[in-house]
Amino acid sequence: MLELNTEFLFLNLEDSEPFEYFSEATGFAEGPERALMSAVLFDAIQLLLAGRSFRRAEEAAAFRETQVWFLSHDREYVFSFENVCEALGINPEYLRLGIINAFKNRHFKQMRKRD
Repeated sequence: MLELNTEFLFLNLEDSEPFEYFSEATGFAEGPERALMSAVLFDAIQLLLAGRSFRRAEEAAAFRETQVWFLSHDREYVFSFENVCEALGINPEYLRLGIINAFKNRHFKQMRKRD
């Protein structure tokens, strides 16, 4: 059976500075931290673009929570949208505008199909 190494999931961020997980040369996240941040961002984008047709209350709650995270300009939390984007070398405002436009276009097309 394949064993999953989950050591990095139990990092105690209170005992360390968030910046120690970033490369000094580039300022971007590296290694498992980069993979985790990429996965968080990818999951959020998929959820946001999926839309508002949910089958369960948990899905709607996850969508609303992701919207709040996505629209927040908070930088205190290591995994805030702004910090995740910065750590991955992505301009958060540019990505935010792109996702908002994609969301609007996708749902506009869906509305037109219904008519």
